Order: sequence, then structure tokens, then C-alpha cells
Amino acid sequence: MGRNPQTHVGSQPGAKLLDAAVFAYEKGFYLKNDYYNGINLAYLLNLRASLAADKSDAITDFVLAQRTRRRVIAICEGILAGKALPGEMYWILATLAEGWFGLGDKAKAQSYLDQAAALNPAPADWMKDSSAQQLARLETYLANSPLNKE
Repeated sequence: MGRNPQTHVGSQPGAKLLDAAVFAYEKGFYLKNDYYNGINLAYLLNLRASLAADKSDAITDFVLAQRTRRRVIAICEGILAGKALPGEMYWILATLAEGWFGLGDKAKAQSYLDQAAALNPAPADWMKDSSAQQLARLETYLANSPLNKE
């Protein structure tokens, strides 16, 4: 990454930890090319963008998050076109929901959430709660998009 975390996200106490988390998920995503690391990388990029002191850093992270989500969606759709493991189905659908939500398509996101909720056997409540909480937090980061600011 090569940038000073303090200048990137300001003086928040967790700036170094956030940059380390972004780096870890980025590395995991590039090595494994998997939806888990990818969707979490996109989420953290939006979080970091929302905290960035510099507008160009915020825009960069926001755009990288969008690009990552597109790749994650392609990975998930590829898994669905093949044969997903039964225990993995909820997380694939929830990841697709988060991916589309992050790209601004709330209707597609809701469609995938509905499919995930309708699985048989039904997903555990903690799984649905976890997804709902993640989307709620993501919504606050997306509302602060540096792409919408003058």
C-alpha cells in the first residue's frame, strides 16, 4: 500500500488496524479469489473511504470497493452456475445481496436476500441478523460516498 495510515484516514486511533485489515483481506482475495475475502475487502474499503481525510484517497477506496464487488458477484454467480455446497448457499446468496447493495441495486439485493431466507433448511437467525447488520452499516458508509460530494 505504501501510504502513511495516519494521512490516509486521519488521526482515528484504529487507522493502522484498519489499513492492516484492508491489506490482509486484499492479500487473501488476490491469493484465493474467493467471495469471502472479496466482499469483506469491499466493505472495509468503503469504511476506510468514509474515514479518509483526503478526498482522492476516499474516491480511490470507494472505486476499488465497487470494482471488487463486481468481481465478487462474478465469482458467486460462477459458483451458483456450477455446484455450490449446501452449507455455503446462504453465504453465497447473502454475498450477492451485499454486492448488489454496495453497487446501488437494492432491488437485486433484496431478491438475493429473499432467496437466502427461503432456503430449506432455513438459515439460522444469527446468519440473517449478521447479514442485516452488515448491510445497515454499509448503508451508512455508502451514504457518505465521495463520488456524490462536490
